[in-house]
Amino acid sequence: TCGCFWCFPRGHGASEVCHEDPRFSACLLMDAAMPADVVQMGLHQPGMWLTRPVNDMRLERIHSGGWSEKDIRQTLSTMQTTYAKAKPGSSYYVSITGMFHTNFTDAPYWSPFTSQLGLTGPIDGQRGFDILNAYSLAFFNTALKNQYSPLLAGLLKQYPEVNIATH
Repeated sequence: TCGCFWCFPRGHGASEVCHEDPRFSACLLMDAAMPADVVQMGLHQPGMWLTRPVNDMRLERIHSGGWSEKDIRQTLSTMQTTYAKAKPGSSYYVSITGMFHTNFTDAPYWSPFTSQLGLTGPIDGQRGFDILNAYSLAFFNTALKNQYSPLLAGLLKQYPEVNIATH
């Protein structure tokens, strides 16, 4: 799930649900600020934080609005702080160059107009979709099935747009 304001009433539902309910075994967080209680306490589950570099957030603002400097700082700092508190060996921070917030949804996959309207980043919509799918699947296979992933280990170089950190 995206975790953005139109997906959840408070804008960060996935992290809040994982924080509050230990029955969830893994938490995938996409391009959203973390709530204060999650930043303070962290998550109990393995987590994957998917986002993009600050320059892509600024470029998105130029093309389609949104993403004030305050929003950018809050989103990235709360994601990074929560990631840093994660249990060692079970969490990943993935930054994908060329993505806008809409790239983290299905919209670019279903409509070519998102790029023409400036709603998606310079990355090809299908390429962004493929990257999200590959990393999400690898994360859940690792977290839930205990399957080793060379992609998460940084051994595969098929996605040069990706910068991954493992904690």
